[in-house]
Amino acid sequence: MRRDNSSNRPIRSLTRIDPQTWSKDRLLWIWNQLLTQDYAFDDLALAVGPAAFLSQLLNHMSEWYEISDEGLAAATGIIPHCNAIIHFAVWGDVETKDLFDLQKTFFDDLFVRHELNRVTAYIPAFNKQAIRMATIAGFRYEGELRKSFLKNGTFHNTHIYGILKDEFYRKEARH
Repeated sequence: MRRDNSSNRPIRSLTRIDPQTWSKDRLLWIWNQLLTQDYAFDDLALAVGPAAFLSQLLNHMSEWYEISDEGLAAATGIIPHCNAIIHFAVWGDVETKDLFDLQKTFFDDLFVRHELNRVTAYIPAFNKQAIRMATIAGFRYEGELRKSFLKNGTFHNTHIYGILKDEFYRKEARH
């Protein structure tokens, strides 16, 4: 983590996770951090346990990044020239501005490196903070999957948000 000289506050960065070189202890630590986030897994994924997380982490169509020791960002289901599904989980004290800066860098990298046309987010309807962050980042509400997220024995709707490549760069040009 480097520091911003003007305010002496830490600036977080994304570090790509290479599951082949990471220790079992580190992966278990990340799993345990994710378990603290109500929106990270539904009941069905939790029933499978760490294998659900590891299968996604090891999937060749996924990229996972640490946000220092305070969060995780992922792009799953990457289809070059088309789409990726993004996920963020933050369990530490990450300032909103830092998270938006990391988001911009992450999305720009995905759009360029994979030549994506869009990025999609599936957000449980009860995760109001993620919905707000997606909206501020320029994502548009595209619909919902009714009763598709089982949490604590109750089904919740999942909202679908998306941002197209040209919308992302048009929004970046304004800021």
